[in-house]
Amino acid sequence: MEVGYAAPILPPWVFRLTKVLQQFLDCPMTGNWARFDAYAHRIRSITFDDDSPWGGKKNRAVTFKTLGELSLYHPRGAFFPPNVRELSWAGQLCDSALSVLPFISKSLENFHLDLGEDVQENTAQKLIHSILQRQTNLKSFSFESSFPPDKISEYLAQLISNSPELESITLPRYYQTQAIADTLCHLRKLKSLQVSHRWDQPHNPRGQALNFLPGLFLGLHTVEIDAPIQEITRILTEFRPALRPRNLTISCAHLNNAADVAALTPVVAQCCPALQALSFNFCRSTSASTTVDTVDLAFTIFQPVFACRDLRTFRIGFRKPITVTEHDLEGIARAWPSLQVLALAPESQRQAAGALSWNMLPLLAKIFPNLEELSTAFSSIDSVSFAGDIFPQAQFQSLKKLGVGMSAAPNDHAALGFLIGAHCRLPTSISCEPSVWEQRWQESSGYARWRDVENVARRVQQTKEEILTFADLPPELLLAVFSYAEQRELAAAARVCQKWSTLALDALWKDLDSVVPLVELVIPLIHAGDKQAKWSWSLAQKPTESQWHRYDAYASRVRTIKFQDQSYARRQRNRAITVKLINALVSLHPRGAFCPPRLRKLEWSSVRAESALAVVPFLCDTLEDLDLGLHMGPKVEKGIIKQAAGRTPRLKSLYLSVSDGLESSVVLWLSKLQLLESLSLPIDYQTRAMMRAI
Repeated sequence: MEVGYAAPILPPWVFRLTKVLQQFLDCPMTGNWARFDAYAHRIRSITFDDDSPWGGKKNRAVTFKTLGELSLYHPRGAFFPPNVRELSWAGQLCDSALSVLPFISKSLENFHLDLGEDVQENTAQKLIHSILQRQTNLKSFSFESSFPPDKISEYLAQLISNSPELESITLPRYYQTQAIADTLCHLRKLKSLQVSHRWDQPHNPRGQALNFLPGLFLGLHTVEIDAPIQEITRILTEFRPALRPRNLTISCAHLNNAADVAALTPVVAQCCPALQALSFNFCRSTSASTTVDTVDLAFTIFQPVFACRDLRTFRIGFRKPITVTEHDLEGIARAWPSLQVLALAPESQRQAAGALSWNMLPLLAKIFPNLEELSTAFSSIDSVSFAGDIFPQAQFQSLKKLGVGMSAAPNDHAALGFLIGAHCRLPTSISCEPSVWEQRWQESSGYARWRDVENVARRVQQTKEEILTFADLPPELLLAVFSYAEQRELAAAARVCQKWSTLALDALWKDLDSVVPLVELVIPLIHAGDKQAKWSWSLAQKPTESQWHRYDAYASRVRTIKFQDQSYARRQRNRAITVKLINALVSLHPRGAFCPPRLRKLEWSSVRAESALAVVPFLCDTLEDLDLGLHMGPKVEKGIIKQAAGRTPRLKSLYLSVSDGLESSVVLWLSKLQLLESLSLPIDYQTRAMMRAI
């Protein structure tokens, strides 16, 4: 149960009880207190404000004296809900401020205390001192006041010191005293520090600079500063040795010129290099004389924060559109490759000039494919251009929220819905929630028009999900399709997308009709230019490490190699493959093996000794199918068969064409092939010894 501004702090019957308290002080109140306890134990959060336009008049009737008398006559002497976790108390009057004391208990975890102008310093001092006497387990503490910290700084520091479980704390900017700073250093669980600014607070002279030891706030991840822009610079500079925040929020309403922002951004980059989330808020304004509406901001003044390379969230809040060019957007993508949230002044006025054109949405999808949230002011002046392709190459892969702020929807909202739906892969919600200072805009026709745009976009995305494209086929079917493609077609398919590239290259390199493509990955093939000149390989320079990495990436795809040095089509190139060349490459390879690691089938036919001996490095234990045709004499052939007998234990199919007189070597080889299922031998090898070996 949450008691907020719309309701008084206590149930209505308690106010009736307060008004007639003197009439029944001597009467037993067992029934009334039982009802109070029945409701009070349900309350978890209380919000009190004696100056609220909703319940301020009733809340001012709640005084410290009244609550004290109620506590006196309560059966257990405690007039407060026992299970309150969150308490927000704003007291403009001294009596209302002191009324918070009965509600402070051990169960309280989140406490916000706001002391108004009419609260005297002596009263504030007594209040903080009284709170110190109560045991609390605060995890979040927020304090606001309108007077200097001279008399209560020590008590406030002691209150913070007595709360070792604090994870979040908010203090006014002029409460950065050395006593409080020293206390903050001992909060090991502190994760969030907020520095607030009261607009009704007169200018406070700058105190002495604070001294922090390096690394004191290593666990502090979130810092929020709400102050004039010059004060923000000073605060960041003083906290720099001790802070390494990940999330930083800067709020400043009194922005006089863009030069102040240009001076602030380098300080942010220097003091907080490890930021993951950065927010600038220049929207709020309470003064009619403020010049925030006359200041123009260009994104170039924010470029110094490009030094924060790990940024994932970047927000700028401003009441006018930020001037952003295509060059700026590309710079953002290069500087922050992990960016997930980008907000560029979505609170801008509806008809303000300089807003981003909707026709830049394809460019945004191209350079920010991994964005999860995009918020900015869009222009309704330019007509929306949609080519009709609901499967464009550039799409937001993870975009879930598209914030348009107070931007007016264009007249052709159907075309805009198609444009958004086509460039967003996931269902995307369009957020057109305006700022709190113009909530009535939700009731206008512009709000309903944005809902129509979102509905069109959703229908487009549903249609995309129902349509099965060629790119959506499973890898097994794509490989089956690629198996019918020619080499030139596979090379073109490999340049379509990453998914196709992997599968097309697998199909392209799966079956090779020569060893030449593998060798060309690491050394160049040279030809003199005339028809009579032979091809040769250049080993003048040793292959680099990157070349070997490239070789391994492609060689791991090879499953079949076919080699013939008497083939007319590739005779000249294949004759350049010699045993000397292959052995040299084996010795130069980092792992000493030039053979593709997943080779399953090898067909090798040669009439030249140099080419025939080059087959030996490709005889590996992964081979299952071997077709060996040797025609250069028994001596060379016997050496190759002997090498094959010790290198190919997993053969399942063997086709052998060799010279006569090698029966004993072939028999020895066959005796080692326990998995052999298919065998083809020359007719002269059908001897009794061979049959016995088979």
